[in-house]
Amino acid sequence: DSIEKKIKLFLEKEEMKPFFYVTSGQVFREKEVVNNFGQVRRIDRMIITKALVWIVDFKSSAGEKEEYIKQIKEYIQIIEGIYPKRQIRGALIYLDELRVEEVGRGGPCARPQEGRIWKGL
Repeated sequence: DSIEKKIKLFLEKEEMKPFFYVTSGQVFREKEVVNNFGQVRRIDRMIITKALVWIVDFKSSAGEKEEYIKQIKEYIQIIEGIYPKRQIRGALIYLDELRVEEVGRGGPCARPQEGRIWKGL
């Protein structure tokens, strides 16, 4: 199978629908936000609904996983300040493995739904 076909099948999985098949709310790509120190950060994909905000970051590999987790936790903290009444969830999508890992402010596994890993094909 071609990589294009594998990615297409991965994106069609039920677990990917909250990220790519959004029926209500807003979707932002390359969304710039500013942290408490005035530094600009760029979120790859952000999905905002009435009750939930997903922050999605794409990575070519899990090579620097701890740094990636730190990065998405910073995004979560920034977005919590903007949307304090909404649940904020993060997801790292590793393209080399076609895998998704949920991350919360406390890191993977801080709450039951976090730390979940969805394997691609």
